[in-house]
Amino acid sequence: MTVDLPEISKGISFDPKPYAGNKAKIAPVSDWEVCDIKSKYGTNGKELPKGETIMVKKLRVVTEPVATVKDSEGKQKVIRASELFGLTQDENGVWGVPTHEKSGMSRFLKTLGLKHYKELVGQTVPLKLNGDYLGFYVK
Repeated sequence: MTVDLPEISKGISFDPKPYAGNKAKIAPVSDWEVCDIKSKYGTNGKELPKGETIMVKKLRVVTEPVATVKDSEGKQKVIRASELFGLTQDENGVWGVPTHEKSGMSRFLKTLGLKHYKELVGQTVPLKLNGDYLGFYVK
């Protein structure tokens, strides 16, 4: 049996390289999202045995739009830079932003001279390449 399937072009063509080094403002909190991510690190911060993962929650902080591009269907798509910050659970299982000084969010806030994550809104951050997407410098 021969299979002959058509090739389908979907998605967008976007080269983030020209945007690295530019600056963008952090978008309002309402644009951020909480994501479920597989992690190879346990709740104690230590690496799990090879091949094991657990589901954790991360906060995706995004910038205001840095570009718009058209997808293969001609629709406008907004490009933003983003970074993930680990969330933590309290003793009741409620997820929240960690306040420990070694957490990624605490270090980022300290770098910018801020006390609370909501103060990030409107802050200007330099953009960087994270593989094939745009991130921003957090340290």
